[in-house]
Amino acid sequence: MKAVIAIDDSRTILKQLEVLCHQSIDNLKLFYKSTNPLEILEALPSIDDEVVIAFVDYNMAEMNGIDVAERLMNKIDARRIVLLTANVQKAVRDKAENLGIRFLEKPMTRDKLEHILSELIHEQNNQAN
Repeated sequence: MKAVIAIDDSRTILKQLEVLCHQSIDNLKLFYKSTNPLEILEALPSIDDEVVIAFVDYNMAEMNGIDVAERLMNKIDARRIVLLTANVQKAVRDKAENLGIRFLEKPMTRDKLEHILSELIHEQNNQAN
């Protein structure tokens, strides 16, 4: 089954991401979401589904999004991780790019999501050839 992971300290952003993903990803069955990154990281070993994309907010109380992304990379390809932030800082952007993580400025829109998904599909097709 196809799954999405979303970690953000804003319940509004999580709901928006859930709606956008269900509109844009064919056959999406599961949407793992939490305002607490530690909950997702603890559950990660039990997620057997194909994680299509993982959205991680940068500014959270428990830990920053780069630290969360690095731990997610144990299970998810870095290119499938998208760091979200409304406060774009060059150092954060550079760190994300050095890890191979995608970077997206909030607010999230359907166009931004579909652009990232098309990039992922394009990369998968290139790897298959």
